[in-house]
Amino acid sequence: MSNILEMMNSKKWQFIFKKNALTDIAKQIDFTYEEAIKPREIEIEQRIAELRNDEQKLLADFGDLDSDEDDTYPTNDQIDIYNDQADIQHTIFILDGQMVSMKEMQIVYLYKNIEIILKEIIRTAFPGEEKRDLFAWDNMKSFFKLKQIEFTSIKEFEYVNQLRIVNNNIKHSSEIGSEIQKKGIKEFKDLYEFNFNSLTDFYNRVKIHIEPFLDKVAINVNSHLFEFSDERIDSIVKGYAQHMDERTLLRLSKALEAETHNKQG
Repeated sequence: MSNILEMMNSKKWQFIFKKNALTDIAKQIDFTYEEAIKPREIEIEQRIAELRNDEQKLLADFGDLDSDEDDTYPTNDQIDIYNDQADIQHTIFILDGQMVSMKEMQIVYLYKNIEIILKEIIRTAFPGEEKRDLFAWDNMKSFFKLKQIEFTSIKEFEYVNQLRIVNNNIKHSSEIGSEIQKKGIKEFKDLYEFNFNSLTDFYNRVKIHIEPFLDKVAINVNSHLFEFSDERIDSIVKGYAQHMDERTLLRLSKALEAETHNKQG
């Protein structure tokens, strides 16, 4: 038992655990909110369809009413139909608003999950780093750039960035803001406000790119932590050599040699 614990506590195994952990973290994107609201979406869509059908029947009934010679004032039957139609319109408006709200929350939930996973990747990969204010989007981009880890150049980055922009807009207003228009996000072109169809189309377009993006972030972080080509080692050595005198370089060399012996032991 003690041998197993010693093995698990060894640096070699700690590297393996961390490498696997980063890969596992990236795969934990959660789409359960989408699954949870789907039955309610279907229910509301069916209810709206029924209400529109009822409205058509009211219009047909209205056309069948006998018109009075004096049509200055509506008849009681006409007033009843007007009221019923108004009730239907109010109900449809409320249900449509609920649909839009659920779709907005679906987008907010997805982006929040991406943030959580990226934070956990950074926390796991770089436990000694100062992380205060790191997780603002621009600070996160700067962090990966400083570490020379590909982030903004990942193919799927643009989809995540669009999701971020739409998420921020939703959290502040249902009106479509200038940043979305400037970005030219196609689902919201020529729209003043979000609607169910545009939000659904946008969500379905970007969500398929989220898992590949997070996988590539984890791969790039793992490469930074654990893969050292001859060119990269040469670059690291030259970087230290520019700032160290011969005595300090010799101390570094001896320290690295001692660490190598420790690992082999």
